[in-house]
Amino acid sequence: MDSFFRVKEKVLSGERLTESDAVTLFETPYIYELGALADQANLQKNHKSVFYNLNSHLNPTNICVMSCKFCSFARKPGDEGAFAYSLEEIVSKAEVAARNGAKEIHMVGGLHPRWKLDYYADMFRSIKERFPSVHIKALTAVEIDWLSRKSRKSHEETLLFLKEAGLDSLPGGGAEIFHPDCRELITAKLSTENWLAIHRTAHGLGLKSNCTMLYGHVETYIHRAYHLQKLRELQDETNGFNCFIPLAFQPHNNEMGISRYTYGVDDLKTIAVARLFLDNFKSIKAFWVMLGQDIAQVALHFGANDCDGTVLDEKISLMAGGRSGAGMMQKDIKQLIVKAQRYPQERDTIYNIIGSQLSKQLDPAVKPRDDNGEDECPDTVTYLLNQAAEAKELSSDELLRVAKTSDFVTLTLVADHVKKRLNGAVVTYCPGKVFDVSTLLDGSVGSPAVARSLVFDVAGFANLQGHSVSLEKLLALVARYRGPGMSLGLAGFCGLWALAQAESLPLGELFKRLARGGISVILPSSQENESGLTNSEMMNLHRLAHSKGIQTVAKVEICCPLTDPAPLWKPFFDRLLAFRELQKTSPGILAFAIEPAHESWVTAYEVLQAVALGRIALQGVQHLICPVAALPTSQERTKAEAGTFLKGQEKYAPLALVGGADDWGMVPPDSVAVIGEEIASVKLEARQRDLLFQMPVIKSEGKQAGELTHEPYP
Repeated sequence: MDSFFRVKEKVLSGERLTESDAVTLFETPYIYELGALADQANLQKNHKSVFYNLNSHLNPTNICVMSCKFCSFARKPGDEGAFAYSLEEIVSKAEVAARNGAKEIHMVGGLHPRWKLDYYADMFRSIKERFPSVHIKALTAVEIDWLSRKSRKSHEETLLFLKEAGLDSLPGGGAEIFHPDCRELITAKLSTENWLAIHRTAHGLGLKSNCTMLYGHVETYIHRAYHLQKLRELQDETNGFNCFIPLAFQPHNNEMGISRYTYGVDDLKTIAVARLFLDNFKSIKAFWVMLGQDIAQVALHFGANDCDGTVLDEKISLMAGGRSGAGMMQKDIKQLIVKAQRYPQERDTIYNIIGSQLSKQLDPAVKPRDDNGEDECPDTVTYLLNQAAEAKELSSDELLRVAKTSDFVTLTLVADHVKKRLNGAVVTYCPGKVFDVSTLLDGSVGSPAVARSLVFDVAGFANLQGHSVSLEKLLALVARYRGPGMSLGLAGFCGLWALAQAESLPLGELFKRLARGGISVILPSSQENESGLTNSEMMNLHRLAHSKGIQTVAKVEICCPLTDPAPLWKPFFDRLLAFRELQKTSPGILAFAIEPAHESWVTAYEVLQAVALGRIALQGVQHLICPVAALPTSQERTKAEAGTFLKGQEKYAPLALVGGADDWGMVPPDSVAVIGEEIASVKLEARQRDLLFQMPVIKSEGKQAGELTHEPYP
């Protein structure tokens, strides 16, 4: 028996996991099976509630006596960017936070060499005098230890003194990684024993606290398991932790020498393992500030039941290259949760519910779409998914039922089963270049040696001003790049429709001339919104292309109106099933791509859901493309990434490859190494292909780079 399934049996039987079991779960390639276990464990404790709070960060100073390798926040006195706020400035910032609705102020900072214990006590008193109802969650164990030593007080005396001044609870920072082999490599600050002792003391004084683990740097899975074990032991002893917060390492502006962010798969595994191993914790937090909103949303189906809060004025992660911004509005947090088919519930810092108890009394505007007032029999949905797994076709009504009521993780598992039946464990992508209309007109396509796959995007033909565009000019341009080893295609069905109308050409004649000109495949354009053509018109375009020997890639768009949290599943399935019927009579569709519609708010969760539903619905087409470059993301690009084509979607895009998709579409040739690394993160084999899904194989040494042969796709 695979070791993962042995651990799974322990989980299902209620047996407590060991550190070795935790390592097994970290190592497993069965990401969605692990997610299913963690999701079930979470639902048993928290149902579908997801907590958030209205909070603001206030960092009094970043001046610090320590020089931790992983830290991007700390500065020395006199350094550029160093700051130390006065009491007046701190109270002013607290006032801004309170005015913006914050009910919690999270205060952590550097170990200032001149600030004494009394200064922090004055700080807390000043805030409490002005804003008595605001909860002050402040000072990591590292700061408590520093102030204790400076004031020559015990940890207990220090905590009592600060509690009397207004301290309400402790954050969980400073834990980093407890294992001594790893801890000594990244920080010289507080020992593991003292960190645990300070939180034990705080709990004994009635001060609740959080706990954290910094991962994704130089630690191993064994180090992570050791860390979780120490936290579980203390929670057994005191029951004083509010929640556990895995902190994904941010790679920039520090001395660690790490250039990449954590893999999204690793983020989700860490959340899931924490949920299963920390069986005495009710709350596991998906900290969107460090995970990114995309992964934090998906993590709500991997064991997390909290996504922190508004986190206004966050600095520490931002200074380390964090891509999630410095705060979120309450309405955006609620929508992110709702769009993951969960119930948002405001809480205070120590997890008292604010407002009415969830679910059935929710405003329809924030009600998850699976709560439609109808009782859907789980056995019915299970039956439909089993039918799909056995390659049975589901009707539009059945697919709608699955979309609205099926469990996300189960849905993706079925989709992955279908994908493996069709394509095994191989994932493909096409290194190549796409040139838009303006590039076509000035002729500056560049050297064909740069890319062996070239796509000429004609989406803009209907909108050009001041240019004369003709089929003749297009074919002449294509002819320039025809040759051995070159794979050429066009993109933009709506553009081709417009071109035929502009030249008064029947569509059949247009495709005939394109075929003679060397075009063997037509792809959808990411610049087009194909809903401008009816299903009948779009099917006719594909059918006519097939009749002239041109193969096609179909696109199905997922649309979420900005005013409605729910995807429009009916038009999605109508288009999918139209392609399904077309493929039966005109089998020229090489692949179909799932993309978000333009001017539509589609989140990571909804993309993954649409990919899984698409794979289940359209099994007569072998390949499903989840085009990585076209995926939506809530992340912001850092300066270090300004030249890359990825914007943060690489954190969740690999999940599509184990949830129904087998292809990532076209990628720039200079991004091949990054793409291969991301695919490897989900334990799949990455292979390059051309536009016709032939797999180019780079010849062995002695041949020039880029000289290719081809082998049939297996």
